Amino acid sequence: MAADKLNELLGPEGLRIDHVRGRPELTEVEPSFTPAVKQEPAVLKTDIADVVRDPELAELLRQRLDEVQACRTSGAHLSAVIMLGSVLEGVLFDVARNDMARACQSRPVPKKDGRPLPVEDWKLTNLIEIAHDCGWIELDIKKFSHELRDYRIISVRLPPLLVVRQRVFTRELRQVQGEGNLRAPR
Repeated sequence: MAADKLNELLGPEGLRIDHVRGRPELTEVEPSFTPAVKQEPAVLKTDIADVVRDPELAELLRQRLDEVQACRTSGAHLSAVIMLGSVLEGVLFDVARNDMARACQSRPVPKKDGRPLPVEDWKLTNLIEIAHDCGWIELDIKKFSHELRDYRIISVRLPPLLVVRQRVFTRELRQVQGEGNLRAPR
């Protein structure tokens, strides 16, 4: 990317090009004499249709993932996080809906009057807990999913808390990249 090459040249001068609200902006930074580390975009190891059985939902989620990539490359990172939360919720919803017997036996399933609520009424936090309890996601993905959910909520409702949460979210992201996988129900 041209901005990466430009940032390598500007680094020793204490300058960097950042994307703010989708526009390039010159930012002053500590002078750096080492080239910036380029982070490659994440690549899905599985096609979404291998996990999501509903073809219409799978296509919608593919479109959302394309939007996530467009947001990311244009510097609209908060929009990408919000879209990723939507994708996560769609995937977990479909997985739970296709294995309702197992999902409803899960300890964290939301109930009213002792009976499980319909899956359409489950919140993302319920879906995450149920997915982990049923063994569809591993602990690292559960933690990351909760961080994604929390960051999305805080970003929309409580912007002053973003600074603290961003540090945790970034640390979780680094731990999860390339480690965990979502597994379809057995």
